[in-house]
Amino acid sequence: MARKVLGLVAVLTLAVLLGWLFVSRETPQTQDARPNTTHDARAATPRRNSADVEPAADSATRTVLDDASSAASSASDSLRADAAADEPQFVLELYDATSGNARIEDAEAVLSRDGVRVALSSDERRNALAARGVASGAWTLDVRARGFHEHSQSVEIDAARSLRRRIGLWPASWVLVRAVTSSGEPYGAIAQALSLEPAAVFEGGFQMWVSTSQPQDELNWPSIEPAFRNAQSSFVSPHYERGHVDPRDVARFQRPDAPVFWVALAFHRHFFGWARVSGGTNVVQFEMAREDVTAQLASVRFCVVDALSEAPLADASAGLDAELAGLRRPDTSELVALTPGCFHARPLIPGEYDLTLSAPGHAELRERVRVGPGEELDLGEIGLDLYAPLTIRVVDERHAPAPALVQLGAWRSGALLEESITPRAHVAQNGLVEVAMPSGRTVIFARGLRPGSGAQPATPTAFEALLVFDREPGVHSVELTLVRPTPVSLRLLPEYDSNVRQIEIWNEQAIVLRRVPLSRALELDLELPPGSYQARLLDPHGLEAGVRDFKLPREGASAPIVLN
Repeated sequence: MARKVLGLVAVLTLAVLLGWLFVSRETPQTQDARPNTTHDARAATPRRNSADVEPAADSATRTVLDDASSAASSASDSLRADAAADEPQFVLELYDATSGNARIEDAEAVLSRDGVRVALSSDERRNALAARGVASGAWTLDVRARGFHEHSQSVEIDAARSLRRRIGLWPASWVLVRAVTSSGEPYGAIAQALSLEPAAVFEGGFQMWVSTSQPQDELNWPSIEPAFRNAQSSFVSPHYERGHVDPRDVARFQRPDAPVFWVALAFHRHFFGWARVSGGTNVVQFEMAREDVTAQLASVRFCVVDALSEAPLADASAGLDAELAGLRRPDTSELVALTPGCFHARPLIPGEYDLTLSAPGHAELRERVRVGPGEELDLGEIGLDLYAPLTIRVVDERHAPAPALVQLGAWRSGALLEESITPRAHVAQNGLVEVAMPSGRTVIFARGLRPGSGAQPATPTAFEALLVFDREPGVHSVELTLVRPTPVSLRLLPEYDSNVRQIEIWNEQAIVLRRVPLSRALELDLELPPGSYQARLLDPHGLEAGVRDFKLPREGASAPIVLN
């Protein structure tokens, strides 16, 4: 009997011990699940860096990345909707725009609409300011912080999901340059009235001058050089910073060490004049009119004809693409013919465009076109030769067909690769793609693709190939072999310390693969495919200070390459 009792006690003791172990193992997992869920929901919300720039990918991968971003956006929307009850309607991260350091101390932010005011409270878990219970609609956000400029902008809030904004505040020691309409609206209202994309109209269009001496002529174009983007001055990018800056801002610069100074502003060829600044003034405002914008818009006119018969090609296609994101417009990437074979692109933002002309059975023409402010460029009749298409075959290092993203562009000596190829891309699913035969020297670039699974899109890989193609009689196909770039360190001698600020890496086809600033350590780490290169050293003014040749073997460089 005693043995039975002892056995029963032992069984009960073992059961209790196992139960305790089971609970102790499960409890931490349950506690960890909450922060993980919150982390996933926050990670799905797109976060930008201080300049709110696009993903750091070359244009060869942009099409695939856009598709992936769309899928990620859908997943993000779903996660935010599920976590709406826990997430605030609006989360605001503040930072010092000059240093990138987070800044929420002594900061106040208020959302207002129709007399209703919602003050954002500190959210220590998110290291930000946040607001809950905000109704859907357009709100005005006003931000104040000691020692910084006040910030104001419109915010569109959806009560069903969380909106996160990261905004840089500028120190009061910097002067803000703003442009408004005659009625006091932000200058982007002019573009909206013209049914144009505000970012496209104003991207890169402004110039600014700062002088500590009184200008001799305050109404005509300045004789001194305009301010450049550097550590002392900053220009707003309406495309990259849209939604993250005060919509009145055009530029900012460090206040000169002078009691009185002058500031001037121009929009392309229109000069607004000089403004005198004295005392504690640190905001300069210029007034823009609708005609100031419309007078700067340009146009391009041309007709596509058969080179032999000079007859208009009614089935011709034409497009104007731009590397600068702010100039891209969907209505110019595929132009609509006014009459058979004839096109008129307008209004165009002044700048450089890649003109692409094609027609079935004809060679494709690619060339760079520059249009100035207010220019009406007439290219006349452009002839296309009869020619069979070009087949591009992409293979891996084992010579097997490889899926890839293929881009073409007009070759120009000394042009950056990403500026030479157009954003439009062809997908070689099985390693093959057929394009119209290029009529001139053409850059062909391929980026390997990793096939997606299920509904997920394909993603770009690190493998790439580059070829410069010249049309030859009887040649109707080319082959590109994808290779993985290898790491390499380039090192300069100490005597270049004060003179070299940038390095350009040129390949044997005079294409600039990289243009990067030089670190203080006089050493540059990058990845390049095996081959022969030139390193062109640029001084602080962008002028060539020297050229150094180097080779990168197939197995890579085991030690830094000294450019002596």
